[in-house]
Amino acid sequence: MEEEEGENYPMEQHRVTQHRVLLIITPEKEVFHLITSEWWMEEVNMRIQPWRQIEARQERHYVSVNPPLSMEVNHSRARGFLDFSAQTPLPQLTQSSMDLLIWNCRGAGNKRFKRNMRELVRIHKPNLLVLLETKVEFSAMGMFFNRMGFTTSAHVDPIGRSGGIWMVWNPTAVNVQVTEASSQLITARVSR
Repeated sequence: MEEEEGENYPMEQHRVTQHRVLLIITPEKEVFHLITSEWWMEEVNMRIQPWRQIEARQERHYVSVNPPLSMEVNHSRARGFLDFSAQTPLPQLTQSSMDLLIWNCRGAGNKRFKRNMRELVRIHKPNLLVLLETKVEFSAMGMFFNRMGFTTSAHVDPIGRSGGIWMVWNPTAVNVQVTEASSQLITARVSR
C-alpha cells in the first residue's frame, strides 16, 4: 500500500522580534514550527535541550530562539546600514532575515520522511533546519541534505532508537556557530 502524498502536519508560526521564542515540544507529537526573524535582525541565539517534568514523568524538548542584542541596538545598526537618521522610522517589511524550520519528525531516513522533508523545504524555503527525535544516526542520510542545499551540519545522534537532534543549514544563507553540543543539547548562534 502506497503512502498518500502531501501529508498535513500541524504547523505553528513564530516571529522573533525583540523577544525570544520559547517552545516546549512533546516528543510524541509530530509538529513543525516555522520561526522567522524581523528583517533588521542580524543574529539569534538558539538552544535546544531536554526539559523534564518530574511530577509528570515526561521529558520534552525546550527550544529557545532569542536575539542577543536589544531591539534598540538592532534598529540603530539597521539605520546606519540604510543611512537613516535616528528620527527616521524603519520601514515595516513583512520579509524576514532568517527562516528556521524546527520539526519534531519522530524518525528520519525513511521514504515518508524524505518526501515530507523535501515538501516542507520547497514550501517554506528555510535557511536552517532543526530536526528532533530523528531516532537514526545522521550518517544514515548520506547526501540527502546536500542535494537540497543544506551542506553544513551539527548533530547529536540518538542513543539507541531514542532522541537525536540534527541541525543542517545552507552556509551561503546563514552562518551558524555551534557553541555547545553534547548528548541531547545544542547551543548555537545563527546570523545572516
